[in-house]
Amino acid sequence: MNQPKSNPNPIFLRVNQDSSHAISFQRYGNKGMVNLYAIDTNRNCNLTDEIKVSQNEDDDVLDAAFFPSAYGNVIAFGLANGSIIFKKEHFDGESVQYQTIDVFFDENNSSTNSELPKFDSNLRISIFPPELNIGYISNGVIHIFFIDFGNIIKLIPIRRYRSNDPFIWFNFCDGYNHLMNSKESGTSVLSIWCATLDELKKFYISSLDDEKKYHKKVLNKKIVDASISPVKINNDERIAVLMDDGNVDIYTGTMQETPVATINSHVKSPVSVEWSPFGSRIAVCSGASSPRCFIESTNNVWTEIESPTE
Repeated sequence: MNQPKSNPNPIFLRVNQDSSHAISFQRYGNKGMVNLYAIDTNRNCNLTDEIKVSQNEDDDVLDAAFFPSAYGNVIAFGLANGSIIFKKEHFDGESVQYQTIDVFFDENNSSTNSELPKFDSNLRISIFPPELNIGYISNGVIHIFFIDFGNIIKLIPIRRYRSNDPFIWFNFCDGYNHLMNSKESGTSVLSIWCATLDELKKFYISSLDDEKKYHKKVLNKKIVDASISPVKINNDERIAVLMDDGNVDIYTGTMQETPVATINSHVKSPVSVEWSPFGSRIAVCSGASSPRCFIESTNNVWTEIESPTE
């Protein structure tokens, strides 16, 4: 989510698909620099390098996303100037360097203009085969692109989602279990979950009949952030939705009327929520205090791991 500059700068962490590498950065004031970590088999993070994403110190990194591990160590960065930069790991025989990959926007597939929409927030890359897709939010609109990946990167627009209220969050997911009454039932369908301030929606990207294939839940509070569990329960997704009062409501992909669980985190100035890689823990980050972490002790029962010092 966009972070007001008057608040403390939270540290953001992004991990690749096989949990072998991670990057961290402050949302503001990073001057285009991020830290790169190698993660060993004991899950220890070891700082290995600093990556200079942009030569302009005014171009802070606002978000980042790893490519699927099959593509090597490739990272996409969204900058404060609205641009997207791609870096790929390269070993020159003596040291590891991160080289910038040239990017082209396929204007022949664009119905609007030849310029890539300005990046604002929520840079996301799908890890679900068979296609490689990237997306982000620009001016409240979700833009989805197919990535033609080679010596250069070509971005081909495939979807654009608008709402009466601007979108503030989205992420890719695998929509396998949610087309029970569809001719596509039983197949894996790339999907996105997305949110405005008071609605949670799901769209099936591979379906041309989007309006008939989405769930919508009108919420009574304002959404700050959301996160999709990397682990399904009974082949059903779980979405943790951070509300403006600091509580986390957990919904399943079938979008029942009420949350299956609510975590009373008691955080002030909530900023973000994130599932752990194995789906058993949830972290709630704040702009006013230390993060709070919760573990699922039994099904949909969450207990705080430890109380932080304010």
